[in-house]
Amino acid sequence: GGTTFRITLPRAAALCLALLALLWSAPSFGHHALSEYDDTRVLTIDGTLSEIRIKNPHSTLTIQPQDRGKSSDRWTVEWLAALVLRKEGVDTTTLKPGDRLVVTGNPARDQTHRVWLRTVTRPGDGWTWTGKF
Repeated sequence: GGTTFRITLPRAAALCLALLALLWSAPSFGHHALSEYDDTRVLTIDGTLSEIRIKNPHSTLTIQPQDRGKSSDRWTVEWLAALVLRKEGVDTTTLKPGDRLVVTGNPARDQTHRVWLRTVTRPGDGWTWTGKF
């Protein structure tokens, strides 16, 4: 005779819990950690919004600083996921290319022109978004 495998209620429950845990953690496998940003430093960038992308897993702003004219000086500002921003009232019409923005954020540890957004203000009308820290 062959071996019979019986699924008992405790085994089924354990299997379901293991499967649920695997599915719950799956989105985090491909997600990079915020450890690539230096949370001990905060930069302020005053510039013009060149591009906005509200998307998942992170939205981005591209900002051309006011005091420089070279495109290589542009900063990529990483923001929250589109789903989170929409819940907070931010969508694709909130900010527009050409808007003057002042952002604060944690700079990338690798010294590239990237920051993780902490605050953004549009001085023209005083609109502000502040993250929860």
